[in-house]
Amino acid sequence: MFFGEKTNIVNFNLQISISKTILSKKLINLPRFEKYFIGKQIGLKYMFGKRSNKIAQIGDYSITSVLKQIKNEPLVYLGEHSTTHESVVIKKSLSNSTDASLKRFINQTKVNFEHPNIVPITDYFKFGDAVYIVSPYVESISLKEFYTKQTYYKHAAGQFYSSLMKQAIAGLDALHKREIVHLDIRPQNMLLHTQNGKIDYTNPKISLIDFGSAKFPDDNAEPRPYAFTYSPPEQVFGMFDLLNPTCDIYALAVSFYEIMSRTIPFYHTHPEFLLTIQLTQCLKPHKRIDLTFFEILKKSTSKHDFKLPPNRYSREVLTQFFREAQSKRYATVSEIADALKTLS
Repeated sequence: MFFGEKTNIVNFNLQISISKTILSKKLINLPRFEKYFIGKQIGLKYMFGKRSNKIAQIGDYSITSVLKQIKNEPLVYLGEHSTTHESVVIKKSLSNSTDASLKRFINQTKVNFEHPNIVPITDYFKFGDAVYIVSPYVESISLKEFYTKQTYYKHAAGQFYSSLMKQAIAGLDALHKREIVHLDIRPQNMLLHTQNGKIDYTNPKISLIDFGSAKFPDDNAEPRPYAFTYSPPEQVFGMFDLLNPTCDIYALAVSFYEIMSRTIPFYHTHPEFLLTIQLTQCLKPHKRIDLTFFEILKKSTSKHDFKLPPNRYSREVLTQFFREAQSKRYATVSEIADALKTLS
């Protein structure tokens, strides 16, 4: 059994709330021998090396450190299974979660299957008002951190990126065959595996994480968070019926454009201008991206060419425009995989 109720929590709240000093010094400012790979923007922190001492016991898991917290509320922990000693990452639901957000959080447990390019959810349990989900620990860096550090990206060539994209496609294909749409594909949610802090540039491996925004077969048409830069217009406009694999294809292409060019494709400091750019602008060729590869990315991110501001159209007309744009993208990730074969 992957899942079940766990109630044998030992002094968890006491350990977390007993002292802000513990959180600020012992858990966040870790000793020098504990190395972190940290993305510059949004993303989890992944540690390798010697673990700190156990600070709490939650059910079958020993908590060894806090990896992420928001407003002094720990949300992501590094730990290990008390019996198998397998290293794990444990995520906690927000204390102020709405019913809808809590449902999305728990829905992640449906991604409980094994695949080489997916970090699955292997367990979950409840304690008090919070829910905790567990996934295997992966020594890795996010692709966000990869492309922001010259020491990493300077060794990468075209075949390296092609291999990464093919693996991301394989992971998405596994999800899509189960009628799961990720809806939060971005560089922060793709992990590049490392070994002792080193990247294998000949045979790299990546895995997809974070299914908190995913659309599952039995979902209702309720609002969900999205990453603006990587979301297609139909997702930005909350068109639930149009959330399908082409949305992941769009986000994957935008992500790899950003990773390879090391620039954010749709950006402006003014929110209204940014919205206009994101909804109407197409990807532009970049000197760091092979033209054939770029054409694949461009097709994957097809948009409607609006003649008027989108808010001037009815929802029915917008739906028609967005469907037409989706029809111009690759319909499945398998089609992108076939297109990438031309790069070999």
